[in-house]
Amino acid sequence: MILASLLLKLGGYGLIRICLGIFPTSFNYILTTVSPFFLLSLIISALIAVIQTDTKKIIAYSSISHMAVALLGLTAFNGTGYLGAIVCMFAHSLTAPALFFLIGCLYDRYHSRNVLYFGGLSRLMPIFTSLLFIFILSNISFPGFLNFIGELQVIYGFISLDT
Repeated sequence: MILASLLLKLGGYGLIRICLGIFPTSFNYILTTVSPFFLLSLIISALIAVIQTDTKKIIAYSSISHMAVALLGLTAFNGTGYLGAIVCMFAHSLTAPALFFLIGCLYDRYHSRNVLYFGGLSRLMPIFTSLLFIFILSNISFPGFLNFIGELQVIYGFISLDT
């Protein structure tokens, strides 16, 4: 949970505070050359997450995809994209550890992380299932959640003309 909430975002924060703060021209040049890799990472990790049956792997691959969105926000080169990247990282630092904790609770109870075994879970654990559903909606960036707001700012940062 510490890796998902803090350490994964530490690289993005370091890029924003150190690289962008000290070397903005070089940082912009490097980001333009590696931005296709961010987009490729976003697509591939999302596709891998879709085919997984292990719940921890689903969360891990979706975390890679969310961080790729945050890094794409840095390639927008404007304040909206930067703000979207920060909001994405902050929202993901709240959502991912909660999901890892909830899946860990399921593993302690059922000794399996296979998503195929959790059918009918809402009959046995209705409050737990509601909480898990809320965090899953947040993880898929459903409108109204902070992840959606961050990703919307990243997208708006790409299409806006402000600098």
